Formats: sequence, structure tokens, C-alpha cells
Amino acid sequence: MNKIILKIEFLSDKSLSMTFLYIDKRLMTQKEHDFVYFNSDAYDFVIYSRKGIKRGINSLRLPGGDRYEKNMKAYFEFIDEHDMYNWLKKFHRTLEELNNKYTPFVKDINYSKRPKKLMMSGEYWVL
Repeated sequence: MNKIILKIEFLSDKSLSMTFLYIDKRLMTQKEHDFVYFNSDAYDFVIYSRKGIKRGINSLRLPGGDRYEKNMKAYFEFIDEHDMYNWLKKFHRTLEELNNKYTPFVKDINYSKRPKKLMMSGEYWVL
């Protein structure tokens, strides 16, 4: 079962659009006062859910379950190409760590059958 499916399109050497084709509901807050998050100490990156989509220096905020719509799109600007590369690298590695260590996924009965790595095909990222 997929956890997240993204389409990442580079708009310039320092900007991109990210389309959220699918997000597993376990990664999104379901109630106003919930706070769902995964912190990677190894990569100093946090993926969390609250209200709307937002990119931080070392984080990505996913939409809350009540705000999520398939094919939501967000646009992110970076300082330069190096900044964008580093953010995407940390995000990528944190997604893989989340796949292996996020408690709701580990407790899933299909955990042992999951793909171990984030699949990347062109502009699509599938976990």
C-alpha cells in the first residue's frame, strides 16, 4: 500500500511545484488539535501535518486530513539551486526513514511486504 505519491516538477533552477497525488491518512492530522509528525535526527528534517502545506528550512508540513484534496499543488522557492538540492535530499532520505520507522507503518500488518525504498520515476516519487 502506498504511503505518499508526489509529482515534482522543476520550474527553474531554484523553484519547483509539488503535486500531492496521494497521502496516506496516517500521515495527516484528522482532528483540529491533533499533531502528526515524524522527525529524522539523522537528517535534521521533520515531516508533519497541520492545517495547510508549507515548506520550512528543514521541514515539510502536509495538509490536515480535512484540508487534503487529491492533486493538491504547492510551489516552493529556494535561495538557489544548492539550497533546493539539499532540501530535496533531506526530504527524500526522511521519507525513506519514515517508511521504515514511523510507528503506525511499523504496526501495519503489511509492514514486511512494503517497498524498502522510495521509488523515483521521472518526476514521480512513490513510497
